[in-house]
Amino acid sequence: CSPDYGGLEVVADGRIRAGTTVERQPFVIPVGHVARIYARPRSSTADTFENPESLDLRSDDPAILRILGDEEPWRFNLVGRSFGTTCVEVIVEGRQEECIEVQVTAAP
Repeated sequence: CSPDYGGLEVVADGRIRAGTTVERQPFVIPVGHVARIYARPRSSTADTFENPESLDLRSDDPAILRILGDEEPWRFNLVGRSFGTTCVEVIVEGRQEECIEVQVTAAP
């Protein structure tokens, strides 16, 4: 039996460029910037999600925000492509659990 989804823990990997916010919602990423993040599902119980392949992040609108996987487990690259608002679909073990709003802004 798998853990119950209790939210997504997101931590910036390294230094984030000016105008970028990924550790609270909504995410804000300027056009042309890449935000490298570690993202891991939290469990609402004592169980934990151990398999990195259980998590997938997908952009609702890849023309605004592109999401690239990474060789490092749990790490993703969010790329601001064009001005606008979209969301990151959080897929855990094949189920969409939530959609996190992302605002792609003009570069500072």
